[in-house]
Parts: sequence; structure tokens; C-alpha cells
Amino acid sequence: MGKTTIVIFIFLFFCLGFSQEVEPKDDVRIGLVLSGGGAKGMAHIGVLKVIEESGVRIDYIAGTSMGAIVGAMYASGYTADELLEIFKEVDIEELIRDDFKRKNKSFFEREDADKRAITLPFNKFKISFPTALSKGQNIYSYYVEKLNHVKDINEFEKLPIPFFCVATNAENGKQVVLESGYLPNVIAASGAIPSLFEPVLLGDKLLIDGGVSNNYPIDELLEKNVDYVIGVDVQDSLRKKEDLRSISEVMLQVSNFTTNRQMKEKIKKTDVYIKPDIGDFTIVSFDKGKEIVEAGFVAAKSHLNDLIELSKKQSFEKNHYQKKKVGESFFIKDVLVLGNEKYTQSYIRGKLKIKANSKVTYKQIDDGVKALAATNNFHGIKYKVDKDNSLLIEVNETKTKTFLKLGAHYDNLYKSAALINVTNKQLITNNDILSLDVVLGDQIRYDLEYYIDKGFYWSVGMRSTLNTFERDVNKLVFANTISFPEENVRAELEVLSLTNMVYLETLFKKEFSFALGAEHNRVKFKSNSEDLDIDDDNYFSAFGRLKYDGLDDKYYPTKGLYFDGKFNLYSLAHDKKDDFEQFSIAKARMGLAKTFFDKVYVNLFTEGGIRIGNNTISTFDFLLGGYGNDFTLNYKPFIGYDFVSLAGDSYVKTDVDIHYEFYKNHLLTASASIANIDDGLFKDSDWLSLPEFQGYALGYGVKTFLGPMQIKSSWSPQVKKVQWYVSLGYWF
Repeated sequence: MGKTTIVIFIFLFFCLGFSQEVEPKDDVRIGLVLSGGGAKGMAHIGVLKVIEESGVRIDYIAGTSMGAIVGAMYASGYTADELLEIFKEVDIEELIRDDFKRKNKSFFEREDADKRAITLPFNKFKISFPTALSKGQNIYSYYVEKLNHVKDINEFEKLPIPFFCVATNAENGKQVVLESGYLPNVIAASGAIPSLFEPVLLGDKLLIDGGVSNNYPIDELLEKNVDYVIGVDVQDSLRKKEDLRSISEVMLQVSNFTTNRQMKEKIKKTDVYIKPDIGDFTIVSFDKGKEIVEAGFVAAKSHLNDLIELSKKQSFEKNHYQKKKVGESFFIKDVLVLGNEKYTQSYIRGKLKIKANSKVTYKQIDDGVKALAATNNFHGIKYKVDKDNSLLIEVNETKTKTFLKLGAHYDNLYKSAALINVTNKQLITNNDILSLDVVLGDQIRYDLEYYIDKGFYWSVGMRSTLNTFERDVNKLVFANTISFPEENVRAELEVLSLTNMVYLETLFKKEFSFALGAEHNRVKFKSNSEDLDIDDDNYFSAFGRLKYDGLDDKYYPTKGLYFDGKFNLYSLAHDKKDDFEQFSIAKARMGLAKTFFDKVYVNLFTEGGIRIGNNTISTFDFLLGGYGNDFTLNYKPFIGYDFVSLAGDSYVKTDVDIHYEFYKNHLLTASASIANIDDGLFKDSDWLSLPEFQGYALGYGVKTFLGPMQIKSSWSPQVKKVQWYVSLGYWF
């Protein structure tokens, strides 16, 4: 044997000897199984906290439903304390509701959401109901964000802690063990609780909650060569007969029969079985998260000695996984859309507002996906950024094209009203939408709109609205149009306004809506008291409009900026052809909302308008008074005054509202409005003088699923009379 061979042999001998000294000779592998249980699964976090304190090293995790979600997070590198912070900071109920923020919706969709309380699928003139309360889009996006650091790990045994979870095949009820794939997709499938979340399509399988088939996958975990198993069981126990007092409780009892029978054998296979005392909670008790986590902590503490004994059997500790932080922005090479059939690439990319070869943040991607989901044109939207920095968007188009939408409202001007809306998509082209509002009540109204959404390109719209109301008004308001025999006397006014328009619209700087179009106004003002037609004619104009709406709520905004400016050039009146002189109307409104002291919302808005040219027609003058939204023509609310109390061809107004949310969804409001309004107001500097008109109000409001319910008591130094305003439900 040569010298070189001897040296190599000695070297290998010492290496092997050293390896044998540092490698654990009698180390054991410990697996953790986490059951499903909806909100009660938050108890797993409390248990994990104690497991960490005991020194136990977890070598494999198996989970179902909420156990899969918590287990995947832990397996990806989060500590128990980090999980606790995550669940503290997020409103899980909000995620489940899929209640997308206004900023995620297009201008068309915001208007729709701001006035309709109930939306139902309406196929072949038959009302149907959604397959679940939530599409799971918000919560899926949350998984993507929190699991971004392991997005390139497709084999779950390669996670910091090896992991698998269980889902159920919706077609045959058999369990599906999920050990690979895109982790957010997988845990979304495992946690798709029937009736709460829509089923998740993975490959060719439609999957639902794993708890339906296997809510405690210990047998599958034992196949992973673990020596000991710690099990956390947050399932419902069987109830006594005196607790079975409703259909839902009986059905839940029936579904638990099989699970509880299986658990008798599964408990025997569990070395440390932890059963938190959470009988007082339900699968949707997400608002009780703190108490549920504490229950898990207390239950695990009672097994602390057993856990410590397990830890002593292990020879080494596993190093904590350091999660890679996501950069502020990164480069997107391409945007690839998969699964679309009817909706075009330009439509989908236009909603995403993300272009290839551009820098983006994960927040921008999340906002874009939410904007796409807010259209309600897709069952579920899955997405990820692959290793090549391409954004992959996979969509599943909904088959429902027609919807029935309902609303109800009462206010001082229009009185009681019921809204019936029928919305149809893809009527003529793939990207179009037809919406018809019919308002039945004291005043008949309608709103018909057809819109072809072209995304980044110019979209096309056509709209027709009819607005009518009757009101006692001050005769002086219309003094420029016709001379009444008595001044400062009330007269009954009947108003009919029919507006038709065609327009082109595009996004400007991704956030601004810019539109150009033509408008026809059929206007009829009649005084029944005097039996006089104040105006009855057709007017034609061209218009331009620029709008930005960053408010988080239309009625009680807590943050955001707003701008809406419109210019109309009136060039023709049907019955005044010979005497008609061209004129223009320019108006704009801007404002902001900001939150102070967590529960105090301050809204500051300033607006103004001017008629330029022809001073013989007051039909389009600005009319101030009353409280509300969505008035016709140039009618503007102004607290402290009755409806249609002040008039002029130009005005400037500022509104301040301070909302205090003293209890969830219950608000107290203090308001102030100041204005100057007159004919020729901007001809000199008078409009900058101290405001001639003021109004103040105190109010109470509550947010409901039908919209805000509001009552206000207002007063003006000029009127010296208390005005009461009532508004119930969304405005339309």
C-alpha cells in the first residue's frame, strides 16, 4: 500500500469517526398532526408556543383545514410568536367576506356596489344562490403574501419542516393527500369549508375541506417514519340531546358521528394527545381568536412534562429558518394569463394594471388581482411569480352572465323607493355589460347603461337616465326664468330630467378616469301651483370628464382623495333654435378623508361651478339645499336649507364632516357647510369674501347591509329653522 493510499485511508477513518461522534445515534423523529376546526384551529398557535418552550423539534407536520393553514405557515419557517402576530393583525372575517375595497373596483363597479344591497345569480329568469358565502380570493391573496418566501418550493418535504395536508375530492368524497404544488393553492383547497368557501380546482380535481374525509391524518403521518406523534384535536365533540336545538346543530352532530368513531382509534396512536377546551366556540368564532389561542396554550401546558420528555429523546435542535424578505419592488418580465375563454387578454391585463417589462411590488399585484376578482367574472384567480420573474395569472371564468340586484331607500326628497336591477354580461361582445336600474316608489326613475370594457384601451359607454321628483320650493329660485306674482312664497315644483349620453373612457395614469362624449338632456320644469311651464326643451352638448376616486367608502370615508371635474359645451336647444346662444357649464369637486385617533374620521370637500355665456337660460343653474347624494342636473346638497333653496349660475361650497365611530358601525356626526352662490359670482372677488350662507348639523348613522341609516338635525343662521333629514339605505 502506497504512502498516499495510507494517508487517504487515515483521513477517511478520522472523518468517519468524527461523523459518528456528532451524528445523533439515538435521535428520534417527532411528527405533529393538526386537525381542522375552522376558527377553533387558532388554538394550534397556543399549542405551538408550548411545544417551542418544551424544546421539542418537529420533524414532520400533517394538517387538515385550519390545521393545514397553521401547519403550512409553521412549516415554512414562522415561529409561534410570529403566527400570533399575523393572526392579531388581520381581520379574518373581512378576508372571508371577499368585501373588496373600493380602490380595487373600476368606476363602473364602484357605482354598482354603492347602491345595491343584494346580488343574486339570475339564469334563464330563475333566481339561484351562490355556491358559497366566499370565493376565497382575499384569503388566498393573504396566503400568497405570507408564503412568498417559499414560493419556489414545490415539494413540501423540502420546506424548513416537511409538510403535507389533506383535502377531499368533491366528486367522490375520498381524501386527497397533497404533498406538492403551489402551497397557497394547496392550503386553500384543504380549508375550503363547504358553504363558506367555494371548492378549489387543482389539476383535474375539484377539492373541498379535508375535514370531510380525514380531519386528523395521523395514519398518513406515521408513514413518514416518525417515531412519536403529537396531536392537536380541535374538532367538535358529540353533543348531548339538550344541546341539539336547531337543524344546523343536528346536521353538525350527524357529520361528527363518523369522525368521532374514527378518533377513538386515532387517539390510541397519538403519543401526546392535546384537546383544548373550546366547546364554547364555533368554526366561525374568529372574533374570539385571543381566547381560542389561550385555550390551546393552557391545554398544551398540561402536557408540558410529556413534551419535555420527548425533547430529551432528541439529540439536536433544528435551526430556525430565516425567511427571505421580499424586496420593495422587482422586475416583471411578462404577464401570462391562463384559463381565459371569453374575456380577452387586454381586458384582464387592463384590470390588473400591470404591464410586462415593468417594476412592481407585491402590493400592486395583490391590488390588481383583487380588481380583477371584484368584477365577479371569475370563480377564482390563482397567481404566482415564477423563477423567471413572469407573473402567471390563472383564471376560471364564471358561467353566470345575468344577475338580479336589489336595494331599498328612503329620503326626504324622493321618499320611499325600491331598486330592481338586472345586469347582463357578454350580451354582444366578450367584454360588455348591460345594466338596467328600475326604481319604483313615490318617484319613478330608471338608469340604463351599456359599457364595453377595453381595459387599457378606450372603452365605450352609452347611458340613459330618468329622474323625477316633486317639491315645494322658493319661487325666487326660478325668478330668472319666469316672474312669479309673489316673492318669498313656496310653490310646488315638478322636475323631469332625461339624460342620454355616449362616451369614450380610458384610464389615465392607471388611477384617473378620463371620458369624452356627447350628451342629450330632456328637461321639464313645471310649477303646478301656478300651472306654468318654467322650461320644457331638449339640450345637446359635448362633454369631457376627469375623475379620481381614492375614497375607501362613499358614505363614511376614513381615508383617501377625491376629484371629479366635468365640462359641458351646450351648442343646441331643440325649441330655441333661433334664440339659442351657446353656453358652457364647468364644475368640479375635490376633497380628502383622514382618520385621527383611530375612530375619528374627518372629511373635507370643496366644490364649485360656473355657467359661461348665455344668461337667459337658468335650467342648468346650480341649486343648493337639502341632504343626500346622486341628485339630478346641478342640484347640490347643502345642510341647514330645504331642497332647492338657493340658486345661481355660479357657486363655491365647502363641507366638513367629523364622524366618530363610538361603537362598531355606529357613528355620531358633526357637519358644517359654507357657500357663496349668485349670478356672476366669479366676475369679481366677491366669491372670496366671507361665506354668505352657512349650515350646521348633528347626526347619527349606522352601517347596515342595506346601506347607511342616517338622521340629521341641521340649522342655519340665515334660515333660523331646524331642518331634519332622514336617509335610509344606499342612494340610487
